[in-house]
Amino acid sequence: MSRAFFLSWALVFIFVSGQVRGATPGFELNAIEKDKPGSKSTSGNTANWENLGSYHISIKNLSMSGSASNLTLKYHIYVMRDTGQNDLRKAIAHPEKVSGSQTISSIESGKWISVETEPVKLKNSLLTDGGYYFNGARVSRADKIRGIWIQLFSGDAMVGEYLSYPSLKKLGPF
Repeated sequence: MSRAFFLSWALVFIFVSGQVRGATPGFELNAIEKDKPGSKSTSGNTANWENLGSYHISIKNLSMSGSASNLTLKYHIYVMRDTGQNDLRKAIAHPEKVSGSQTISSIESGKWISVETEPVKLKNSLLTDGGYYFNGARVSRADKIRGIWIQLFSGDAMVGEYLSYPSLKKLGPF
């Protein structure tokens, strides 16, 4: 027998035996950014509007041996707040962290569930009629969602993680 053949069967045995003994099931997590229109207003020669940004999170229980219950989903949404001043690099390097969590009662084996995060207000403004700021600020300002970091817990043990961009880990600990 070849070593590769033996190794592949050993990995299959470890994987299956871990599932049978009730090892922590795996989870697949995905997130899609959602943008909902909000309010619009005009003040002088400035148009202002707010949108509500959120994420639609999908979670699949990859376990072959049963449902998972009493899960906690924790997330951080990173928002770039644009003040219009010439500090865009600072806003990109130090986004605001909006945190939240939800409890998931159970997920059946092989099934998907969906969860929505709490909406985040995103402010936008635009000078109209050819206006400009004397201090050199930009005529348009727009807050943007930079990404999401999700962790799924069963008790105190983390059983799943999702990052919309791996670079979000560089912004600090969860």
